[in-house]
Amino acid sequence: MGSVAEWFPADAYPPQARAKSQEGLTVYAVELDPRGRIMRCNVVQSSGSDLLDSTTCTLVISNGRFRPARDAAGKSVAGRYQGSMRWKLVEGPASEE
Repeated sequence: MGSVAEWFPADAYPPQARAKSQEGLTVYAVELDPRGRIMRCNVVQSSGSDLLDSTTCTLVISNGRFRPARDAAGKSVAGRYQGSMRWKLVEGPASEE
């Protein structure tokens, strides 16, 4: 529900990862209960940074919202969602002197 981009606010980049210029792609999977609530988040492919990976799952668990999955009869069932977060440092605008 909502936009996945909203799960990762612009100010969510971990300061320690920023200081070390860490970037990368974290692929994650979440397991959902029949109500659409996140039960767990697992890193499927690491960004190469434990901090970026753990922050990804923390943000997904805190901010992710899902509608319940449904079976062929329309009954709510457990589900799974897989997504990714690309952590990329962005330079600020150039200053004119």
